[in-house]
Amino acid sequence: MERWRFMSSLAALIIVKKVAFAWYITPPRHNNEWKELVQLLVQTFDSPRRNGIDKLRWSLHEQALTEANTFRQYTQTAKRMRGKKYNLFVAKELGRVIGMAGVGINNGARSEKRPTIGLICVEEAFRQKGGVAADLVTHCEHLVRNVWNETVLFAEVEPTISAALQFFRLEDFHSVDNQTMNVNVRRGLRMEKMPDLLLLKKLRIDTRRVRFDLNGVVGLPLLLLFVSTTKQPIVEEHQHFQKRGSSFIRVST
Repeated sequence: MERWRFMSSLAALIIVKKVAFAWYITPPRHNNEWKELVQLLVQTFDSPRRNGIDKLRWSLHEQALTEANTFRQYTQTAKRMRGKKYNLFVAKELGRVIGMAGVGINNGARSEKRPTIGLICVEEAFRQKGGVAADLVTHCEHLVRNVWNETVLFAEVEPTISAALQFFRLEDFHSVDNQTMNVNVRRGLRMEKMPDLLLLKKLRIDTRRVRFDLNGVVGLPLLLLFVSTTKQPIVEEHQHFQKRGSSFIRVST
C-alpha cells in the first residue's frame, strides 16, 4: 500500500513537472495577448543592453512610447492584412505569451510572391529549454504548405545574430547564394534599413493528420494547435482564426 502511494505521488509529480513546461501555439485572440506579445517584442529587440543613462531614459519615457507605438502598429496591420496571406502565431505557457512568429507573402525579385518568416522570438527563459521556436516554425510550415499550397518557405535573418542563423540551419533552411534583402527595422522609436540574409527551405507534403478548412477564403484555416513538452506535438486541437500582421523583420530564438 505504501509503495503504491509512493508511486502515485511520483507519477503526479512527473505530470505536474511536464505541465509546468507545456506550451501551445495559437493566433492572438484578445487584447491581453496582443499586449503580452508587444511587451515580448519590445523587451527582446528594443530595450537597451547597456546600463546608465540609456536604461534610465528607457524606463522613464521610451519604453511606454515604444510599446504604445508597437501595439498601434500591430492592431492597424491586423485590420489591413485581414483576408490576406499573413499570419501571426503566439506560443503560450500557462496562459502567458512566451514566443511568437509572423509569416507572410513578400515580394521577391522579378515581382514573384515569396512566403517568408519575417519575425520570430522566444522569451529568454525558454530559449534553452528548446522546442518553442521549432513549434512556431512548424506552424508556419503547415500553413504555407497545406493552406497556401506553396512548396518553399523563406526566412529573413539578421546576419549578425549567429544563434538565429544556427537555429534555422538546424531546421533545414539554407542560404540563397548569400543573397540579402534590405528591410525596415525599428530601433526603439526609430526606423532603419538593414540587410537581412535570405534563407530557404523546400517543403514536403505533410503526411501527418493535419486538417484545414478554408471555408472558401484563403488564409482562414482551422489551425493545428500544439500542446508541447518537447519538440514533438503531444495534443492536437483545431480552432478558427483570423490573420494578423506585422512589419517586423527580426529574429531572436
